[in-house]
Amino acid sequence: DEIDASGVQPVVYPFGVRAPEGMDEFARRYGVEPGENCLEHLSLYADKMDKLKTLFNDLDQNQDGRLCGTELKRFASKFYDWREPTDKQVQHIIERLDSRGDGTLSY
Repeated sequence: DEIDASGVQPVVYPFGVRAPEGMDEFARRYGVEPGENCLEHLSLYADKMDKLKTLFNDLDQNQDGRLCGTELKRFASKFYDWREPTDKQVQHIIERLDSRGDGTLSY
C-alpha cells in the first residue's frame, strides 16, 4: 500500500537490457548471478562458428537462409523472461545485427 500510495512508477528498460547500471555487481554481492541478454548469448558463439551456424539453422524455421522477425521472436523470448517481445523490440534487435540492411538476419 505504501508503494502504491507514493506514486512511484516502474522503470521500463529497452528490450535486451536486463537491469540498470550497477545492478549486476549489486546482485553478485548477494549471491545472485544475473542472466545474460540475447547479444551476450550470441557473443558466446563468436569463436565457435560451427555452433553459431547450428543455432542459426535451428532458428531458421522455413530454412530460407534468413531469419525474419517471427523466427527471431522465439529466440528473443528466452532473454525476456519467456514473454514474447513486441515487433518493435524484435526490429530493434534486427537493426543492430542486420549487416545487409534488408531487415533480416543471414548467416
